[in-house]
Amino acid sequence: MPVTKKDTARALGLLEEYCTKLSMPEEQQLKTAIQRVMGIFKQVAFENPHHSLNGSLELLLLRHASV
Repeated sequence: MPVTKKDTARALGLLEEYCTKLSMPEEQQLKTAIQRVMGIFKQVAFENPHHSLNGSLELLLLRHASV
């Protein structure tokens, strides 16, 4: 099933909403990780404005997995 821009926008919205709820000191590492994922989603969306996000998102996530 292809990942669409609508799916990506919805995922980003949900992640942003969840991040606003993370305020405890022990949640900061999770919040930082979620923000990194959000950055990856945004990068994919900007790099491929007219293409399916599936392959590009998978490659970008793999590239950032070791960071």
